Amino acid sequence: MRSKQSGLKSENTWSMTFIRRLEMRGFKSSGSRPVAVNMEPGFTVITGPNGSGKSNIADAILFAIGENSPKQLRAANGKLSGVIYDPKKEDGETGTTAAERPNSCRVTLQLVNIDRAIPVDNDLVTITRELKETGENVYFLNGKKTTRTALGEILDLAGLSPGGLNIVPQGAATKVADLTPEEKRRIIEDVVGIAKFDEKKSEAQRQLSQADQRLEVALARIGEMKSTLGSLDLQRNDLIRNNLLENQINWLRAVETSGKIMEQKGKVASLKSQEGEMGVRVQELSDRRQEFENRMSQVEDERTRFIVDVVQGGGASHVDLQFQLAQVDNELQTLQGDLQDAEANLQSLGDETIPSLKQIVGTKEKEVSASSSTVNRLAADLTKLDERRKDLVFWLEEIAGAEAVLRQTIDGGAKQKGRVELKISEISQKLNVTELAINAANANLSAEKKRLEELRLRVNGYSEVLSRLEANTKQLFELFEGSTQELNHVDQDLSAYEEKRALLLGSIEQASRTLDKASREVSKEEAFREVSESVAGERTEQSKLQEFCEGGGVAGYLGRLNQLVQSPQSYSKASSAVLGRWMTSFVVKDLRSMTAVIKAARALKARAFGVIPLSEVEGSAAVEAGRSAGVVGPLSELLKYDEKYAGLVNFLAGDVVVVENEAVGYLVSSEGVKAVTLSGEVFEPGGKAFSHGFQDIVLGILQGLEDIEGVSEIEEAALSLKKAIQKRKGELEAIESDSRSLMKERIKKIATVASLKAEADTITRISGRYKSIFKSMTQDYDREVRTVERLSAKLATNVGRREGLQKALPSLHALIQNIEALHLQEHLQELETSRKSLDDEANYLRSRIAELNLSYTRERANLENVLQRNLEENQLDLDSALDDYNQAKEFARDAPKRIRELAETKEALAGQIEKLKQSARQSQPVLDEFENKIRRLKEERDAVGRSISNAEKELFSLRATIASAEEKIEEALGSLRILGYNGLLEAFDASESLLSELEKEYETVVSSLNRGAEKQYGEMYQNYKSLSVRHNELEKERNSIVGFIKSVEAEKKTVFMAAFAKIREEFGFIFKRLTDGEAWLELEDEEEVFSGGILLMARFGLKPAWESLSLSGGEKAVSGVALIIAMQSVQPHPFYLFDEIDSHLDAINSANLAQFLKERSRAAQIVTITLRDVFIARSDMTYGVYSAGGISRYVHYKPAAAEVSVKRG
Repeated sequence: MRSKQSGLKSENTWSMTFIRRLEMRGFKSSGSRPVAVNMEPGFTVITGPNGSGKSNIADAILFAIGENSPKQLRAANGKLSGVIYDPKKEDGETGTTAAERPNSCRVTLQLVNIDRAIPVDNDLVTITRELKETGENVYFLNGKKTTRTALGEILDLAGLSPGGLNIVPQGAATKVADLTPEEKRRIIEDVVGIAKFDEKKSEAQRQLSQADQRLEVALARIGEMKSTLGSLDLQRNDLIRNNLLENQINWLRAVETSGKIMEQKGKVASLKSQEGEMGVRVQELSDRRQEFENRMSQVEDERTRFIVDVVQGGGASHVDLQFQLAQVDNELQTLQGDLQDAEANLQSLGDETIPSLKQIVGTKEKEVSASSSTVNRLAADLTKLDERRKDLVFWLEEIAGAEAVLRQTIDGGAKQKGRVELKISEISQKLNVTELAINAANANLSAEKKRLEELRLRVNGYSEVLSRLEANTKQLFELFEGSTQELNHVDQDLSAYEEKRALLLGSIEQASRTLDKASREVSKEEAFREVSESVAGERTEQSKLQEFCEGGGVAGYLGRLNQLVQSPQSYSKASSAVLGRWMTSFVVKDLRSMTAVIKAARALKARAFGVIPLSEVEGSAAVEAGRSAGVVGPLSELLKYDEKYAGLVNFLAGDVVVVENEAVGYLVSSEGVKAVTLSGEVFEPGGKAFSHGFQDIVLGILQGLEDIEGVSEIEEAALSLKKAIQKRKGELEAIESDSRSLMKERIKKIATVASLKAEADTITRISGRYKSIFKSMTQDYDREVRTVERLSAKLATNVGRREGLQKALPSLHALIQNIEALHLQEHLQELETSRKSLDDEANYLRSRIAELNLSYTRERANLENVLQRNLEENQLDLDSALDDYNQAKEFARDAPKRIRELAETKEALAGQIEKLKQSARQSQPVLDEFENKIRRLKEERDAVGRSISNAEKELFSLRATIASAEEKIEEALGSLRILGYNGLLEAFDASESLLSELEKEYETVVSSLNRGAEKQYGEMYQNYKSLSVRHNELEKERNSIVGFIKSVEAEKKTVFMAAFAKIREEFGFIFKRLTDGEAWLELEDEEEVFSGGILLMARFGLKPAWESLSLSGGEKAVSGVALIIAMQSVQPHPFYLFDEIDSHLDAINSANLAQFLKERSRAAQIVTITLRDVFIARSDMTYGVYSAGGISRYVHYKPAAAEVSVKRG
C-alpha cells in the first residue's frame, strides 16, 4: 500500500484533499450497473440538458457523506428509499423489466488525502454507503464497515458534512437573497457556530432556573417560617403574659392573705391585751382577798390578845376556856361556812359544772376524733397522692430522660442532617460553581486558544513579512550599488564611447544571466515554499495534538513512535528510510483510543497524522532471515524498544532486513524479502522497485523552512532588473546616436540611485518598526501560551474537583435517607404526648396535693393547737371539778360530825365560860365587836373570791379565743408560703377588685396557652437564621450564573462580530469582482445584535442601494452567490460543489463568476453543475451528461487533451 501511495503522490502534485472518483450503482438515474466519474483538482464543470441527471451527481456526493433527508436528496415519494433506481419511472428503451430492478443502491466516493485533512493515514480515502430497499444503511471507510456517527466525526475534522456550505444546491442563491434580515442573521450564526454558545447559555439558564426555583422555595420557607415565628411570638407573649398574671394573682392573693393575717394579729393583740388586763384584775382581787385574810388574822390576833388580857385579868381558866371557845366557835363557824360552800359547790358542780364539762369534753373528744380521722384520711390521701406523684415524677423523669436522649439524638441527627444538607448545599453550590468555572474555563480556553492561533498566524505572517522586507532591502541595496556602479560607468563612458559601449554590452549580458538565474530561483523557491509550508503546518498540528494527548486528554495514549522506538546511530538512516512518516505516528492502546485521538484532532484542527492502535498489531511477527555474508539482520531486532511494543515494531519493521551494501540488498530482495542498506537504500521484495533519498529530501525541506525568501520580492526584483536591461540597451543606442542622450541617461541614473536609496531607507525604517512589532507580538504570543497552559491546568483541576464532588453526593443523600428513615420525630411526638398527659396529671396531683396539704395543715393545726388543747384544758377543768366535787362531798360527809363535836365542845366550853362570864361580863361587848369585824371581813373575802372565780372564767375564754386566732394566723402563713412569700405584704383597699379582674383575664389567657412556645420559638428562630444564610448563598450562586450567562453572551457577540466583519469584507470584495458594483452587510441593531437582523445592501451601477428583498431576480441571484461564497471563507473546505448557482445570472455576471471560481479553484477543488458555456470554457475538466433510455451517461472533456470516453457501468 505504501508503494501505491507513493505512486499516487508522484502522479499528482496537488497537495490538498479533493474528490478523485465517484462510483454509483442503482442510485437514481445511474441505472442498475456501476458507473464511475473520475475527477481532478481544479475547476470541474458538469453540464447537460435538463432532466439528464447531472444534479444526481451532487445528490450522490451528499448521499455518500451521510445525508438522510429525502427532501435534500430529491428522493421519489418523499422516502429515502426513493433514491434507488426504479426502471418503471423511466422509458422502456433499454428493455429493463421490473424483475431487474435493483433492491439497493451503492455510492462510493474516493478522496485524495495527501495533506491528511481527513484524519486517516492513507493518501486515498474511500467512503462507501449502501442503502437497501428495507431502509437499512451500511457505511464503509476504506473497505471496513463503520457507523454513520463515526464516519461523520472523521469527515467533520476535514470540514465535510451534509449541511456544510461547501455543497450549494439549486436555487440556494435566490433563497439566500430572499431571506428576511432575521433569517440572514441566523444562517450566519449557523456558519460561525453560535449554537455552542446558545447551548452553554441554555445550560446556564437551566441552572439559573433551578437556582431560581431553589431561591423561590427558600423564600417560601422563609415566609412560612416568618409567619410561624409571628404566631409563636404571639404565643410566647401569651405565655409571658400568663406567667406575669400568675405572679400578679399570687401577689394579690398574698396581699389579701397578709391583710387577713394582720387583722387576726390585731385581734390576737387586742385579746392578749384583754387577757393581760384580766390577769391584772385577778391578781388585784387575789391581793384584796389576801388583804382581807390578813386583816382577819390581825383582828383575831387582837381578839386573842384582848381575851388574854381579860384572862390575865379574870383568871387563866376563864381565858383558856374563852380561847378554846373562840377557837371552837371559829372552827365551827368556818366549818359551817365551808359546809355551806361545799354543799353549794356540790350542787353547782354536780348539777351544772361537771355535767357541762363532761358534755364539753365528750363534744371535744368527738371533735378531736373526727378531726383526727380527717387528718388521718387526709394523710392517707396525701400519702397515696404523693406515691402517685412520685410515680408520675419517676415516669416523667424517665420520659424526660428518654425525651432528652431522643431530643439529643434528634438534635444530633438534625445537626448531622443539617450539616449533611449544608454539606450537600455546599457541594451543590461548589459543583455549580465548578461547573460554571469549567464552562467559563472552556470558554476562556477556547477563546484564548483562538487568540493564540490568531497570534501564531500573525507572528508567522509578520515573520514572513520581515523576511520579505529584509530580502527587499538586500535586493534594493544591491540594485543601488549596481546603479551607482553603472552611473560611474556612464561617467567614464562619456569620455570613451567605445569603452563605454563594451562595458554596457558586458553589463547587459551579465544582467540577462542574472535575470535568467533569478527566474529559475523563483520557480524553485516557489515550489520549495509550497512543500515546506505544507510540512510545517503538519508539524505544528501534530505538536498541538501531542501536547493534548500527553496532558491526559486521551485515555490509552502511549506516545509517539519516535518516543517509544529508538534507533542506534549506525542504523538511523536505514530505520528512517523504512519507517519514514510512521516515526511521528501516535501509538494508542485500542480502537477506542484511536477514535478519541481522531476527535481530539478534529477539535484541534489537525489534519495530517498517523494513529496505530496497539491492540491491532500485537500479533505481528518478524521475518526469519538467514545470517549470510553482508546481512546484518532484521531491522526489528536492531531497534531499541520496550518488549510490550514488539508487535508494533514487527508490524512496521519486521519484514525488512538490514544489509551492508547495495549488492547484498538486491540479492536479498530477489529472494522475496524487503531489504535496506545502512545508507538508507530500500529494495522492495522481488527486486521490483528501489528507492533512496526521499527521507533526506524531507529533512532538507524541514531544515530549509527558516531560509525561505519571499518569492514575490524576487519576482519584483527580477522585473526591475529586466527593465534595467532594457534601459541599458536604450542607453547603448542613445550613446551611439548622440552623447547627449547618454548624459540624459546619466541624469536618470542619478534619479534612480536616489530613488533606490530613498526606497531602501524607507524599507529599512519599516523593517525596524516591523521588528519592534514582531518582538512585541512574540512576547504576546509567549504570554498567551502561558495563559493557555494555566487555563488548561485550571480546567483539569476543576474537572477533577467536579468528579470528587459528584462522588461525594450519593453517600450524603444516602445518609439523609437513613436519618429520615428512623422517624425519630414521630417517636418524640409520642413521648411529648405521653409527657404532656403525665404532666397534666402531675399538675393536677400537685394542685390536689397542695389543696389537701393545706386542708391537712389546717385540720392538723386545728387538732393539735385548738381541739386537743381545748380537750386537755376541758379535761383538766373536769378533773379539777371532779376533784373539787369529791373533796367537797367528802368534806360535806365528814363536816356535820365535826360540827356536832365542835357544837358539843362549844356548849361545854360555853357552860364553863358562862360560869366564868359572870366574872367578866364587862368584856363581852368588846368580844362581840371583834366577832362582828371578823364576820364582815369574811363576807368581803368571800365576795372577792367569787369575783376571782368569775374573772378566771373570763380569762380562760379569752385564752381559747386567742388560740383559735393564732391557729388561723398559722394557716394563713402556710398559704402565704405556698404562694411563694415568707413575709407579710402591705395590704391596700382595691386588692380584691383587682384580683377579681386579673383572675378573669387569667381564665381568658390560660384557655389557649402553649407552654412550649418559648422553646419552639427559639428552635424556629435558629432554623430561620440558617435558612436566611442559605438564602444568601443561593443569591450568590444565582448571581454567579447570571455573570456566566453575560460572559457567554459577550463572547458569543465577539465571535459573531469577528466572523461578521470577515464575511462583510469578503462579500464586498466578491460582489465587486462579479458586478463591479457595491454591496455590504448592515446590522439592524448594532447594540442588540441578536435581536435584530442583517441587511444585505447592494448597488448596481448608478442605481441606488437596495436591500436584497427589493432587488430583481438576477440581482438577487448574484447577491446571494456573493454572500454564499463570502460565508464559505469563514470555514475553508477541501472541495466546493455548486449546483446551477448561475441559473439566474446574466451573461456578464456568469462570466465574472466563472472567472472568479476558476481563480478560487487554485486553492480548493470546485465542481460546478451548469448550463453556461462560459463555465465550460474556463474549466480544467468538463463532464457532459445525457440520458439514454432513462439512464444517465457521462462524457468527459479536458481542454489540454480532447479525449472523449463514454462510460456506462
